[in-house]
Amino acid sequence: RSHVGSSIRMSVTSAVGMVSFVNGDGHAHRKKGDNMASAVKQTHQYLELSTGKETIAQEGDSELAGLSERHGHEHWRQLQYREALECWTRACALCEYAFGVEHPDTARLLNAIGNAHNKLGDNNKALHFYTRALAIRERTLGEKHPDTALTLSNCGMMRHNLGQLDQALDCHKQALAIFEQCKSTGKEHPDV
Repeated sequence: RSHVGSSIRMSVTSAVGMVSFVNGDGHAHRKKGDNMASAVKQTHQYLELSTGKETIAQEGDSELAGLSERHGHEHWRQLQYREALECWTRACALCEYAFGVEHPDTARLLNAIGNAHNKLGDNNKALHFYTRALAIRERTLGEKHPDTALTLSNCGMMRHNLGQLDQALDCHKQALAIFEQCKSTGKEHPDV
């Protein structure tokens, strides 16, 4: 690889460390109730080092995916759904590259992308991503896992919004049955 490629990899690796510091500082600001805009802006600038570069260090992909996911959650908390979608899409691509398409983290990010599309009013895209997340969660976590039930419920919500009422009801019934059977959630779980 070229010297330029090495410089970019070093910059990305340095950015991961710097962004971790910024994120830690951002969490401290949020606990104090201060404005997170500055920390989010700095994080976004560092994350941009990782986008579109073929020379991202493989060992940094999972760190960058986690960082981009956390950045998406900061945008979500600020009701900036389009920005959250961009961050989660980037995180999902990095996660798929680092862990593969059949990984629970990939499913979690696909579910988050579905949530963003839901908030942006695109029920078809939301359902598409929820369905992908559901398939992965069923295979990796099992059909009786609470995360599987949550995604089933999300699919039901989108099917309801799309006028597919029978399918929506089936999804919600399945999700409720899973929540009721899960020893870890029990009938007191808020999603039940």
